[in-house]
Amino acid sequence: MNIDKKYFRTDTVYKNIGTNPQEGQIGCGFIHTTAREDVKQKANLGYYGAFLVLHGEGTYVGEDGKEFPLKQGCFVQRLPGVPHTTIVHPQQDWLEFFVVFGAKTYETMKYIGIVDSRPVISLELDEMMLGKCVYLLNKMKQPQDSENLFLYVSVLKFVLFAYYCGEQRSFGNENDKDYKKIEQAGKILCEDPAKHITGQMAAERLHIGYESFRKKFKNLYHISPNAYQLNYRINYAKTLLSDEQKTLEEIAVLCGFSDGFAFSKAFKKRCGISPEQFRRSI
Repeated sequence: MNIDKKYFRTDTVYKNIGTNPQEGQIGCGFIHTTAREDVKQKANLGYYGAFLVLHGEGTYVGEDGKEFPLKQGCFVQRLPGVPHTTIVHPQQDWLEFFVVFGAKTYETMKYIGIVDSRPVISLELDEMMLGKCVYLLNKMKQPQDSENLFLYVSVLKFVLFAYYCGEQRSFGNENDKDYKKIEQAGKILCEDPAKHITGQMAAERLHIGYESFRKKFKNLYHISPNAYQLNYRINYAKTLLSDEQKTLEEIAVLCGFSDGFAFSKAFKKRCGISPEQFRRSI
């Protein structure tokens, strides 16, 4: 995936909730590095950190010396209390999006089985994932202290979504060739946001009966095909709303809606606020 040059910047934000400055810390943002030689970062964090590689290549080295190559789409967990080194390789622009939160929150999530201790999780970077990065950063920049608890939840949801994307390939029967087609369907539904490609259209393109397609798609992605595609279009719209030169009508067309009214109605239903309100909050 090609990343727009406007994202190649360092732009971070940190906040605290509650009275414990370490456990209540949350943060996220883009980090951009241009390396002429290997940049090594040794760490042993007292909190949970993770970053998504958006551009560039590197290496993660665990405390046991085991190395994991890093490239676009790698979700790297910097686990609390685990010594490790991340290396950014030279002669390239490195871009990552990171999140941090308290160690005890991570331990609780691990205890109940919704996260694990893998240092590197591979997922496929797409516009939806990038849109979630932009949305989270913009949300964190909002000044309302009363919303910090909800921001904490938003950071956790980002991590869980990354896990979900990384685990997609493990769902279903690996011997069922249709599941490979279902993975392709996810790409088809998001290949051009200006075209409203329905689940029915994707199933026909892949020569799968729609009812079977719909069930397997929901098993794989935990959401219906049409809802998946709508989520993508709304997330793409959020990135476009940051460009004040674009009107709502233009954004509606670029995101596959018939007009500005249909776009505003769908956006408010999905996000709880209008596109205009979202734009003012950025």
